Amino acid sequence: MFCPSCGSQLADGSAFCPSCGTPLPGSAPASTQPGSAPVPPAGAYAQQPGSGGYQQPGAYQQPGAYQQPAAYGQTVVNVAAPQSNGMGTAGFVLALIGLFFSWVPLVGQAVWLVGLILSLVGLGREPRGLAIAGTITSLIGLILFIGLMGCVGIAALGTL
Repeated sequence: MFCPSCGSQLADGSAFCPSCGTPLPGSAPASTQPGSAPVPPAGAYAQQPGSGGYQQPGAYQQPGAYQQPAAYGQTVVNVAAPQSNGMGTAGFVLALIGLFFSWVPLVGQAVWLVGLILSLVGLGREPRGLAIAGTITSLIGLILFIGLMGCVGIAALGTL
């Protein structure tokens, strides 16, 4: 007896092809419950809906985990590792610290300036999310610094 799908030789009375997992015509269902689908034997390859290929049942692996080479006809999905932007992240963190310490003379402004520079450098790298946030936070710090210096200048002129 041969499988009508892949042509593999089968043992008499087989319900599924051990090579491709195709249910064989005229075989008795594995379950006696009404409405339940027959289950292929362990190790048989079953086609997953929407996968476009054959995949061994229970063969799901975490992204980034080591995968053994695929068997013939098995679909392999490579997942890219997440990227990070160290300059943008450092710029955002320093911009936040500079914003909170903007009332401390020179310290807040120095940290803010370094945060602005790192955020601007981080804009040239991917992903840009934290670099953009760091640049905006640094610009808010710049506005606060200009406002603080304006208030100090007005107060100094008022005492003359």
